[in-house]
Amino acid sequence: MRKRTLEVAQTPHFLENWLQSLFDVLAEQLGADTLRQGTMIVGGDGREWNLVALRKLWRIAAANGLRKLIVLGPDAVATTPAISAVIRATKAIGGIAFTASHNPGGLYGDWGVKYNMGNGGPAPDAFTRLIYERTKSIDRYFQLEATQADALCGADGFDGISVKRVNTVYRFRILYDKEREINVTGPSQDTQSTDALESVFEVHLVDATEEYVSLMERIFNFDLIRGLLTRPNFRMVFDAMHGSTGPFAFEIFTERMRYWEHPWFRRGQYLPDFGGEHPDPSLQNLTELVQEVFTESDPPEFAAASDADGDRYLIFGRRFVVQPSDSLAIMLDYALRPDFAPYFRGAGNPPRGVARSMPTSAAVDRVAASHSICCYETPTGWKYFCNLLDAGKISLCGEESCGAGSVHIREKDGLWAILFWLSILAYNNRNREPEAPCVGVEDIVRAHWAKYGRNYYDRWDFDGIDGSRAQEWMRNLELRVENNDLIRAEQSEPKLYAADIFHYQDPIDGSWAFNQGVRLFFAPDRKFTRSAST
Repeated sequence: MRKRTLEVAQTPHFLENWLQSLFDVLAEQLGADTLRQGTMIVGGDGREWNLVALRKLWRIAAANGLRKLIVLGPDAVATTPAISAVIRATKAIGGIAFTASHNPGGLYGDWGVKYNMGNGGPAPDAFTRLIYERTKSIDRYFQLEATQADALCGADGFDGISVKRVNTVYRFRILYDKEREINVTGPSQDTQSTDALESVFEVHLVDATEEYVSLMERIFNFDLIRGLLTRPNFRMVFDAMHGSTGPFAFEIFTERMRYWEHPWFRRGQYLPDFGGEHPDPSLQNLTELVQEVFTESDPPEFAAASDADGDRYLIFGRRFVVQPSDSLAIMLDYALRPDFAPYFRGAGNPPRGVARSMPTSAAVDRVAASHSICCYETPTGWKYFCNLLDAGKISLCGEESCGAGSVHIREKDGLWAILFWLSILAYNNRNREPEAPCVGVEDIVRAHWAKYGRNYYDRWDFDGIDGSRAQEWMRNLELRVENNDLIRAEQSEPKLYAADIFHYQDPIDGSWAFNQGVRLFFAPDRKFTRSAST
């Protein structure tokens, strides 16, 4: 769910009703007993109103009987990939991410919340539809106000929870009886009570970086990357865009890799409005980094950026930028090498397959075909990769909007992709003399093109268009495709030989996703048009 921050903040009961709808669906799907014994993870990208939402959440979670809420922090700030990693590591029933992804923050920006399932992945369409349908009929929600007398650890009830802390547990005695009624607040203003029941509700404040960084150490060879970073002729720059990746990048590069020779960190402090900037890693939003990379005077050998919630990325070399479609293809090529990273080969097994979103170029298809592994084409949206990952059909996946990931979690992962690229650089420079010129990002990309061929790719985003007009335009295009008007029209070169509306059937559960964009096939090119929810 994504709305304007002010709309959510100023609409009475808006978030409460959404959260209660979620817990109602969870109780129906999992059973009340599972919920009472369950653990849920929560974190966010640090944007405006997240802490207000968090305080609403633990009151509603307690009233609905949840056993344990793990808050990643401090300040409930965690990347979306880290939330996915902790869900999987703790075997939680799921997790809540307070994020509007790469959208602007602040009071006049966007605010969002989403639910991730027990596998760590975004809730599938069928589950989100259940939540939505429940929000249309809900007439009450449950919330509890713990008092000082209820606090078994800490003080002042829920108000005594300090999200600035980590490695801290708060326990509350929850009494559901006729002497202490459950407060039910909503349009009906009803009040109900239950039979006598006592339980304990726990809020665990956990270091958000701990599980995720340990996972990265198991995937990548930090010693090899450290050797690259300490080369006298290598310099790296990373731009966190005032989002949630700042603490994670600091822990990885400064604390674990001891990289402090150069001022490498840009916009590392998370801010509720992201410094008034658009936290989306694109050339338009990274003007200072682009200037630094393309300067004529000693640019860094490697630069990267990640978005607000840490699931997107962009890679630069010296006066060079890597297209996300090429990046995915290059990652697959290296993951298939037996001496690159043991993690991707698992028990001696090479990657089993790869998936890309429909608007991503076919560069990765060439690599997959060369190695005789399956390549799946899905709609845009990470949830469409999750069934393929869970079923063991794929090991890597990526989409056109600077997203890539693997079997390690069920979200796209910006820092993982950045570490992957640093591993590629370290792999290519591992046997070179310290004073020898580095094999750089551009060298690696051009070597890939020489081996597999190049898929030219361009992406045009049309922002700020009225939603109804955009949908009308898309529908007119779809009608022309359905009626074969485009094929019959007089054409110049290149010739359009096919056009369709992209529908996707999940090969695992058979579910369908309809109307996911228009595909135009030219000889020898392709063109895609889709309407984005963001």
